[in-house]
Amino acid sequence: MLFLILFVCGLCRIVLGGVLTSKNPLSPMPYLLCLMLFGLLVMIFNSSNSILYFVSAVCLGTSYGLAYPLIKTYAVKVSSENDRHDVLSFFTLSYFVGVYFYPMVAGFILSQFGDTGYLLSLCIAVFVYLLLVLSRLSFSRKWFVEAAKSI
Repeated sequence: MLFLILFVCGLCRIVLGGVLTSKNPLSPMPYLLCLMLFGLLVMIFNSSNSILYFVSAVCLGTSYGLAYPLIKTYAVKVSSENDRHDVLSFFTLSYFVGVYFYPMVAGFILSQFGDTGYLLSLCIAVFVYLLLVLSRLSFSRKWFVEAAKSI
């Protein structure tokens, strides 16, 4: 089952990766974050249905796998040319800190609050990030509309 989930997630990433590339890498982020929330919520309320588990795992894996490079692309696009090396270095450093720090935090949450508490904490984190992305998108659209009116 795990191999099938990984294969389908990888196939979805390859197929959707080309479709989601756009001039603004932040545009598909709300959809990917909603798909991630859907996958997490199905995992919370799924008791033992293996088909729902498969669907939620594919949704979560695909959306996370597509969101990560979009975040990195956005960070590079909004930085100045002089700061791009620093942005990429900081992004890589923060990724590795997250990879090595995450198991400790996840283990603590799992031991204190169980599986449901852990998945709920992930839902809260994704929801907060979704709010940040939506606020950034509305800010950039307002700025773009005001800049277009001034021309």
